[in-house]
Amino acid sequence: MQILSSYLLEAAPLSKEEVVSSSAQIEAALKEWLVEKGALNPTATAGTFTSKTKGSPVGTFQRRSARSVIGTFDEIALHEPTSSGQRFITTIALLALADRVVVYTTLTVQNVTVVVAPVFTDPRCPAIVKRLLDLRQDWQLGGVTLPRPIAEQISGFEGGDTLASAIQDPGRTLPIVVVSEVENEPIWDDLEQFVAADLAGLAHVVRIDEDASWALSDELGKLNSCYLGAVRLYWPRGKELDGPQAPRSSVWTASYMLSQDSDGKGMQRIRSLLRRSVMGVASLTIEPPAAIREIQNQAARAKLSELEQRANSNSEEIELARLFIQENEELKESLDEANREAARQASKAEAAEYALSRIKESGEIDESQGEDLSDSSNPESGQIRYYKKTRNTPTHDVLVRVKDCGHNKWQGASSADKAKKGVEKLEGTSAWDNFYHCAKCTGGGLWKVVWQQVARGITIHSSRSRFAARLNFSVRLH
Repeated sequence: MQILSSYLLEAAPLSKEEVVSSSAQIEAALKEWLVEKGALNPTATAGTFTSKTKGSPVGTFQRRSARSVIGTFDEIALHEPTSSGQRFITTIALLALADRVVVYTTLTVQNVTVVVAPVFTDPRCPAIVKRLLDLRQDWQLGGVTLPRPIAEQISGFEGGDTLASAIQDPGRTLPIVVVSEVENEPIWDDLEQFVAADLAGLAHVVRIDEDASWALSDELGKLNSCYLGAVRLYWPRGKELDGPQAPRSSVWTASYMLSQDSDGKGMQRIRSLLRRSVMGVASLTIEPPAAIREIQNQAARAKLSELEQRANSNSEEIELARLFIQENEELKESLDEANREAARQASKAEAAEYALSRIKESGEIDESQGEDLSDSSNPESGQIRYYKKTRNTPTHDVLVRVKDCGHNKWQGASSADKAKKGVEKLEGTSAWDNFYHCAKCTGGGLWKVVWQQVARGITIHSSRSRFAARLNFSVRLH
């Protein structure tokens, strides 16, 4: 069994009335969720439903609960088998304590059959998590208010400065995902909103314009910034990093992402990659609230005390119950410690990976951690370059340089006026010999251009080229 992701929502401090009211709202949302899944009696302690998971129509759910002097614990576990021999388990635990309400959710995968072979798992945020996030505006994680599952738009130099401060804040507890723009748009429509929904409860997602990108570069340095359609994941700084100018991050350039889009599924790939990265870390770092075990232990001991007070209870039965409770508590402690050790080892591995990336940056630039996202070099004589269309405008197609798609279906493109204008706008010149279109690629046009000799120091024009000029000549260098 593997935990794919964990979520923790906490609202505090609350009055007793607010605790009761909020708990009732959450319980109602859980019942609606079970009904939507197909459960006929969502209040039952156990039941079945018609699963929407492809390949296996029957799912099950179970409830369990415990009460003690410190609060109440109610849990629902939803089991959905798949045709690939796996079972996905979504577990939601609701804690109603004296001055707070806590919801702890895990998404787990379990192998139903024994097969010694790698199995690809692409986790998705449970719909119930997004629904619960919408119930309150004051959910917290680690004392910090959780963002809504909606991307924030950040514009201008002031907005970029504010974002840079947030990225460098040593008290930050959540990752920040930044989606930048090419000619005022991300490379795929609504990319930032899809990512925000994917990472609900686990990350801040923002979209930034060109000016905000410049401000980010001024504060973090060009190699740690995000611009020209790139997507960057900034992890919380932690205590081990080497200063405010070294944020721990991973970047995916527009060229890289669009080079994986020959079948029109590039956005799905980057979304999946971000989900697996962030959710995998959350599964190790978000621990279950200690109150869950405390309530369960107190409830078990209360039952033991009740058993001891019965006149017809025999001493052997009581002793067995006592030993069972003690052993159960010890096993839970061992499991918690094992989970903490797994998290520590994962953290060490990530720290080593980060240290390696910093070493590479000091010598040879690492492809993923310290890449110059602009690549504003002029085409050389006879050079072949490839361009991917992200969208069209009334006057030209918006294009990004990509790698060769690997297809052998090139056709002449004598009438591709908007594509040609897009290449000219991007490169600042139209001095090509041949212009081809790939007949096999989907998800937007892909073009192959064979270039003539381009003179150095040419006059650069157009809005995109002015941006490139600023990259080369402005004092506000990225």
